[in-house]
Amino acid sequence: MQNTYLRDLPAADQIAIDGTQVGSVQKSHVFSIETLYDLVPKLSHGAKYAFRKSQVAARSQPQKFTPSSAHLAIIRADWHVIQAGDITAECRKFRGVNAKTTEIDSLMAVYPYLGSTLKLGVGFQNGNVSDDITDITHVRQGVFRNLVARF
Repeated sequence: MQNTYLRDLPAADQIAIDGTQVGSVQKSHVFSIETLYDLVPKLSHGAKYAFRKSQVAARSQPQKFTPSSAHLAIIRADWHVIQAGDITAECRKFRGVNAKTTEIDSLMAVYPYLGSTLKLGVGFQNGNVSDDITDITHVRQGVFRNLVARF
């Protein structure tokens, strides 16, 4: 369970990672809860729910905030292939309360082990729903890679 306050108010001359000054500013309160349960030794099931109560504004007009609350629900399954790695599948649903929008997407990934504590994932996401509800860019569709370490 997690409760987060995000105040993302970049300065007017701050440059984004893509080299532009375009984007949004936001003030958000986020509540989320996440579970992962081993159904059997080789299969895990997980779920996540998050709610964001926020206000967003364009960087060009940082004082004109509008409400932008949202819900995010994710269900996932992990199949643990013996000594080889994991195969992950997720289904995500994002609902923008104020914008009255709903997006659903899915992803599949393969995570082969690189030693006992590291795995490198490669997958495909079919949609634009991020697992981070504070991400308001909604640009995610396509091939991705992910490095996971455990301690």
